[in-house]
Amino acid sequence: MTGLRRCVFAGGAIWGLVGPSPLSAGGLRFEGNLTGEVQLEVGLSGIPWRLNLTTALFGQGPTQGELVVETAGGTLTVHVDDTTTAGRLRWRLAPQSLDASALQPIAAKFLADLAAIEWSGVLRIDGEGDWIDGQAQGEVRLRWQPEKVVWSAQNVEMVGATIATTIVVANSTVGQMDLSLRWMSLKVGLVEMGPGQLELSRQGEDPWEIERLESELWGGRVALTPFSFDGEKPEVRTFLAVSAIAASELVKLIPESVKSAAGTLSGEIGVTWNSADGFRPGRGSLEMVNQPGARVQMAPAPGLFSDRVPQKIETLPHWLGPLARWAAVENPAYQELVEVETGRRALAVEALRLELYPDGKSGLRTVRADLIARPVEGTAVDRVVFGVNVMGPWEDLIVLSANQGANFSVRTGGSR
Repeated sequence: MTGLRRCVFAGGAIWGLVGPSPLSAGGLRFEGNLTGEVQLEVGLSGIPWRLNLTTALFGQGPTQGELVVETAGGTLTVHVDDTTTAGRLRWRLAPQSLDASALQPIAAKFLADLAAIEWSGVLRIDGEGDWIDGQAQGEVRLRWQPEKVVWSAQNVEMVGATIATTIVVANSTVGQMDLSLRWMSLKVGLVEMGPGQLELSRQGEDPWEIERLESELWGGRVALTPFSFDGEKPEVRTFLAVSAIAASELVKLIPESVKSAAGTLSGEIGVTWNSADGFRPGRGSLEMVNQPGARVQMAPAPGLFSDRVPQKIETLPHWLGPLARWAAVENPAYQELVEVETGRRALAVEALRLELYPDGKSGLRTVRADLIARPVEGTAVDRVVFGVNVMGPWEDLIVLSANQGANFSVRTGGSR
């Protein structure tokens, strides 16, 4: 089978002659057992096995056997029965259970990253097939429902998982493998996701084909574009499709910039992963356009807008000096902008676009945010159009570091 690096067979056979004589109608029959062990990989303990067999050498008579394998997680028993076809035996792996945590050292030998994953629970296994002319054919099925899987090195925690695997064996080698993973919740770093699923398959020694990887997130859904994954060189480069996630959850990652938000964002973001660096966002964008009730409330940033407009408007020529200053009136837009920049008045969003630049200025990951909005219940400011750079490593808390300019439309009459 695939992954079998080296086999060592030890032990011997004890055979007995059954029947009143070799010339009886039943012919010669043998009963006994053969024992040995399988060494999957250097550094692992050998896996003991024992074959109990009853068979006919001459004449007619059924062949029956039982292969018992003593694994670290428990005992597996395979039943072998004769068929009516010459050279063919039928094998059956009745439903059995193994301790999944005890099998971790074996799995880690074939994918080193598994050694850092904490898991438990019961692995259930069954299968059936044929033994034809010395070659195994058939199907093995595994099902595992761990309460929790923790991968501390990658800041990943999964709860309520169900893992199902089907392995098709042809000519004593693994042909097709199909794996399905579902979970109730998944936490990656600071991001907590809801129910989701992973579907992948592999043909022989080919790379894994990830056909579906999606999850609920912040009231919406995220899904990775299908991609290939080579277990020998574990690295992922793909895109994350984002559909209608709640802006109220996203802004929790940038508390220094935005106090609260309402509405949903959709778009696409590049994603990379490897065991050394973990998950990394790439270039992409998210948008919020024409959504009734969409709101943004800024975190307090005095002067962000108000520094760009006069507090008073002069009604007389400037050359009149003190008289012009005395006759100046309060700028109604100024107070509204102060309320917006201090978070006391929300902005009704007309359009919001977030552009992700993972390798921006000085190598820092940055986000460019462009917003077109109106002060809620405003009477003086018609529209606010501004852009900001959100700078700093994406995996850290993001802070607003530089305003890139703002434009304002000020009402001069009773209508817009």
